[in-house]
Amino acid sequence: MVDDILDKKSDGQLKTSFISALGEKNGTKVLNEVLVANPSFKSLRNELRPTSTRQARPVNWDTWYGNMTAAASAVHKANQNLLIFFSGLYYDSQLRPLFTSGGFRDTVDFNTTKFAYSNKVVLEVHDYDLDEKNCTNKRAKLTENSFGALGPKSDVIENVFPLVMSEWGFSQSPDQYNAPFAACLGEFLPEMRVGWMIWVLVGRYYTRQGEQSYDETWGLLDEMGRGWRCEECVEKGIMPMVRKTLGIGGPVVKGPAAVA
Repeated sequence: MVDDILDKKSDGQLKTSFISALGEKNGTKVLNEVLVANPSFKSLRNELRPTSTRQARPVNWDTWYGNMTAAASAVHKANQNLLIFFSGLYYDSQLRPLFTSGGFRDTVDFNTTKFAYSNKVVLEVHDYDLDEKNCTNKRAKLTENSFGALGPKSDVIENVFPLVMSEWGFSQSPDQYNAPFAACLGEFLPEMRVGWMIWVLVGRYYTRQGEQSYDETWGLLDEMGRGWRCEECVEKGIMPMVRKTLGIGGPVVKGPAAVA
């Protein structure tokens, strides 16, 4: 687990990590629940960025290329039906070298046609830039750094990929769903006809930052998971965005079943 690697400079057993975080009884119980639904794990890395500790390798696109393509090959070999999501650098905010010509400069060329999984690649991007208040500027930044991957091909755009914004979100309070950040993405993402995922559905965690039953104020669900944390945010902000993304009309769907 990540904490083991950072603290002990080596990976640890999944069971040890669960028990360390939740205690013997709860840790064992939750681990068994996880393993029932997830008997095995396969994953590429998420939100790659420099750490505060000494790094064995530089965090750059050369390191990204070697590790991510090797991992993608292993995933594809295990199951050729899977889509393979590639996360970029800098908290997954930067994808430009993957779709522009000469993106890796003089080192390697990310030309997906040479990979066995070339038709399985999907790019994912995250956005938590709440400081950008100007929607025109935000659209330009997103297009420059990630959404340019949607094409069309040009002298600059060398590779075209499907793209998903797999993380974005905001504190679930009535003054946030129509604030510049959420309002801008609420228009931009449906216009771009891409998939998107809100961080986060759950209202609390088993444990986070050393605290059990940690309350997640960005969670769509309340702490008990029985209703919306901010019904106004969902009804007036998120559900209209869902309908625009899917290209459907009709009344706003109320309650957690709307996103089930």
